Amino acid sequence: MKLSTLLVVLFVSTVSASLLPVELGGTFPVGAVKQALQREKLKVDHDTSGVAKGAFRPLEELKNWAKYTREYKPVLLVTARPKLRETFGSALAQQPAPAIRFKGHSLGETAEAFYSIARMAESKGLTKDYCKALLNNSKVDQAQRKVKRNVPVDGCQRVMTALRGEDVKVGNRFAWELGPGEVTFHSGKLVRLQVDVASGYGDVVADMTKKLGAPAEHGYVTYQDVVGAIFQRGKTQWKSDSITAVVEEYESTVTFVTVTDAHWAAMP
Repeated sequence: MKLSTLLVVLFVSTVSASLLPVELGGTFPVGAVKQALQREKLKVDHDTSGVAKGAFRPLEELKNWAKYTREYKPVLLVTARPKLRETFGSALAQQPAPAIRFKGHSLGETAEAFYSIARMAESKGLTKDYCKALLNNSKVDQAQRKVKRNVPVDGCQRVMTALRGEDVKVGNRFAWELGPGEVTFHSGKLVRLQVDVASGYGDVVADMTKKLGAPAEHGYVTYQDVVGAIFQRGKTQWKSDSITAVVEEYESTVTFVTVTDAHWAAMP
């Protein structure tokens, strides 16, 4: 037990919650400290490496400074340090709702909320209902092995993985309303949206600027095609404490948009 911890125990009943540091009412309780140090069960946190057994005597050390402190009021400063590092999930939960939404979806929403409205590309029915019915049908896997059909068993398994609160990427075939692309879930929450938007680059940048403010970076990326022709495409980025967003020019009528939770992106 550290001496500083002992003093906190002795003084805590007189601490005012409105002051930090706290000047206590009485003088330094040297007598109480001495009495505590005499207890047989007291464990003193002290580096005794290289010191002969019994050479460290806290009562002897107390004599060196007790006479200088018994006349003064002690000042107590309390510092709290959590033992567990804040998890991404708890940090995400404390963030305000993002200002940007895509087709009813936004970063930070749970997989349960996401798939309560997400729809299948083919049937336009609710993805969660479709996948539950598909995976509960034992004949589907057998038929898929015999015939090369476009049955989305793997994708539906990914949807269920997200609903279980696990980390997974799921194609937007299972969220038709977003358009082509994919979404990423971490600990059961949406942390990244990647969407191919059927609009020109300039229009998408203007729309994102309305939602997120002025971009942090704006420039061009140089490419070279198979015949050696060099061309440039625009790339604009937004950065904040909660999200990062990137808009990339692809074709005249298609633009890539990626919106990512900044806390998740910063995780090792």
